[in-house]
Amino acid sequence: MKYTEGKWQVTKWASHNRIHISAFDGGPAPYFICDCGNYSEDDGLPYNPHGKENAEIICATVNACIKINPNNPIAAAEAIPLMYEALKYFVEKHAPDYEYLDKGIGIATPEGKLILKAREALLKAEGKEV
Repeated sequence: MKYTEGKWQVTKWASHNRIHISAFDGGPAPYFICDCGNYSEDDGLPYNPHGKENAEIICATVNACIKINPNNPIAAAEAIPLMYEALKYFVEKHAPDYEYLDKGIGIATPEGKLILKAREALLKAEGKEV
């Protein structure tokens, strides 16, 4: 699959008041991906007050998917809900057997490490404190 490689970032170009997504691959200049609207209503053009946040969601999602599967980030994106449900199922089925982990007992075991990592990943995905 072909796509613009590099880390995708939200950029504001100094020459105008626009929100852009650009890819940085270590070269002399970033690659322009798309325009996501104005930073403000100052110039009278249509304004989306959530343009920057939308661009940040796009960049975070693309970068995460590239990390999972750099050859096909779309496959990674399509698998995320399935991976989340599988991890959630694993924790729900196995974590009750390891209640002692919450007391700090057995954390060093391979099973304990796996369950703690799985719980941490779910909490982060749900926007909860880790």
